[in-house]
Amino acid sequence: MPVTATQRFEFPPLSLLSKPSSELFALVEPITLSPNDKKSTFQNWGKSFRAIPARVFQPINVTQCAVIVELARRQGVELRPIGRAHSPSDLPFTKGWAIRMEGLEGLLEMDYQTPSVTVLSGTYIENIHEILSSAHPPLAMSNVGSISEQTLGGLISTATHGTGIHFPIISTYIQEITIICALAGGTQILTCSRTQSPELFNATLCGLGSTGLIVSLKLKVEPAFNLKQVAEEAPVDFIFGRKTSYPAVKKRVPEVSAEPDPCNLPNGRQNLGLLLASGKPIPGCSKEYLPRSRSAGPEDVCSAMSDANQDADLLALRDEEEDEETRAAQRRIEEIVESAQHVRIMWFPQAEMCTVLRANRTLEPADPPASLGTKIKQSVINHHLTELLLFLGRYNNALAPRAVRLIHYLTHPAAPSKSQVDAELRRAERKKAQSKAPIVPPRPAFIDEGAKKLFEQGLQGLGGKRIEASSTEELTADGSVSVLSTAPSYSSSSPSAKRETILFDSGVNAPLGSQVAFPQTGPLPEAAGASEDVSPQSEKARRLTREQLTTSFNLGVPEPLSPYHHTSSAIDKSHKIFNVDCLFPQYTDEWAIPYSRTAAALRAMREWLEEEQRSSGGERLHFPVEIRFTDADGIWLSHAQGRKTCYIGVVQYSHDFPSQLTANLIPESMDGSLFLSYIGDDNRPYNMPVRYRSLFAKFENLMRHYAGRPHWAKAHTCSPQELETLYPHWADFKQTRETYDPEGVFLNPYVRRHIVGQIGDQVDSRVFKSRL
Repeated sequence: MPVTATQRFEFPPLSLLSKPSSELFALVEPITLSPNDKKSTFQNWGKSFRAIPARVFQPINVTQCAVIVELARRQGVELRPIGRAHSPSDLPFTKGWAIRMEGLEGLLEMDYQTPSVTVLSGTYIENIHEILSSAHPPLAMSNVGSISEQTLGGLISTATHGTGIHFPIISTYIQEITIICALAGGTQILTCSRTQSPELFNATLCGLGSTGLIVSLKLKVEPAFNLKQVAEEAPVDFIFGRKTSYPAVKKRVPEVSAEPDPCNLPNGRQNLGLLLASGKPIPGCSKEYLPRSRSAGPEDVCSAMSDANQDADLLALRDEEEDEETRAAQRRIEEIVESAQHVRIMWFPQAEMCTVLRANRTLEPADPPASLGTKIKQSVINHHLTELLLFLGRYNNALAPRAVRLIHYLTHPAAPSKSQVDAELRRAERKKAQSKAPIVPPRPAFIDEGAKKLFEQGLQGLGGKRIEASSTEELTADGSVSVLSTAPSYSSSSPSAKRETILFDSGVNAPLGSQVAFPQTGPLPEAAGASEDVSPQSEKARRLTREQLTTSFNLGVPEPLSPYHHTSSAIDKSHKIFNVDCLFPQYTDEWAIPYSRTAAALRAMREWLEEEQRSSGGERLHFPVEIRFTDADGIWLSHAQGRKTCYIGVVQYSHDFPSQLTANLIPESMDGSLFLSYIGDDNRPYNMPVRYRSLFAKFENLMRHYAGRPHWAKAHTCSPQELETLYPHWADFKQTRETYDPEGVFLNPYVRRHIVGQIGDQVDSRVFKSRL
């Protein structure tokens, strides 16, 4: 008879943990793996780190976990829980004892009132999606990262994030944690929340596994929803602005060479991107930009103060390193980011193009699955051809950029020609002159009242059926222009992309990224601003309210940024739109910078990468730069603590990891802040090593200039002294960690290196480095 999750969660009797060690070892002997067992060796998903712990346990209940923790405390050995080891760094690994967490999985409780779900910590996110989808009525996570292969315990321990400027990191949705701590007087199983041991709760929400062994979590969720994602192909200059040699920093060292320096500008400044490409030192972060915002208390994990990071944001508006073109680019990016609930930008530097992906909750049904032929075609191009071209690029440095441009050409649609768009605009103007726009009657109040009652019950339509939107053409004022789109969405793991008509204002004067209104199936009544005008001509359409962006179920289709861009859409279950296919194992590097510095950082990156491309021996970026956005929060070690944030990351792949047959080219980097994910540093075609260290080092220097925080799941070079300047609650975290783990049971080389500050060969990242 199978063991239920509730049985796995049974606590041990108080007397058990006081028994002699010999008896405790006897209890865990059946779950101790042999050193010859394949499960006793760990390798992370990217195949960049490998570990063989001294002892490996495979528990199936909380009692066994508590016994293991108590034995580790008595023996004075390191103990680390390991899930799927998806982290691209050595964060999960130890030479001491390890616990395989896959046996500690399953549903403990479903609460439809909150709503929330309580699961064991070893439960994979993909399984949580299944649990929530099978609920009655169905539920869903409010936001999801780019992958769902991690355990929930591992996911929150590194502040994993999705995207959406009014959606904080996933850890903020945790309401309660059950954790086993190795206290000085003995091992204890504790429960913590915002009201119970809030300091332990806050520290554990991004604790790198160093506060104790998490065994269960209560996660706030919401009624299930579909997402409609619109993908738009835009030239990079349209998003980032034209190149002007800015951002530019003050010249620090007098020029001694007779040769002119291409980095120098006539006004005594130096092009920041060119300095980076040339290998010259660039200034660090100005003290005025370092984070200072502190939460009122450890219980404030979801919100940041309204004026958090305000001084630094205001300083950025008049920073002499930036020019008006940079500031205009920042305004444009903010308009795009705040025009939909979930926005990410995939930047292809080699092709000088961006794919802007904007998704809103919708009441429309999911698209039909892609045909088998489409899946096979996508697999051949996205996986096998990409891998082959990157492999050849190992032997010819000039081939990699050409390969990426070719892949981009084969997988991304061309923009409609100017003559085609102009003809459509003229046709629409003629149609508009011949007829008046239909008057849409107001929606009867009883419909909103009934919809509200049903929504509170978790239903998505009248009588248990989905409310369907009418044709977009019927709901949009006359004079709209249709653009037929057949391109797949390259950011979603959903294999289907809808062939559909996208409409934009015939006057081409709509606010950038505004919404097309759906007056007959608009936001449900609890969404603030539901009755407000959100037509393309309304200034309110430019940036939606926080309530609209977080609670509305049918905001409509985001207006195209330009009629000259190709636009396509896809509709699917929320997690299928949030997730992407990573394709191959990868090295990644990802940092979080203040939202207000997004444009400056991206413009400097463009100058840097273009200069690398011009050099025959320059660094080569293989894949797109992923740009995502999240709200601020109050979690002590969150990358978004105290500020809205942006993530940037880099990737290289290997052939031997099975991937889904989907249309995705975008790899995942493992996260209100704006998160820039720089994706392109080091893929390993056919598991062959490629260059990435120099690229990563330059990238990290640029992120440091903008007060960047490295993603905890990624490999980075930050010391505790540097990290302390980036996290105002650094001392609070360290004190809490030491209180609940005074003997350092849950330390490992990564935590000792980056948190405690130990140095030496035993804590170096090369301890677990794989040798390819």
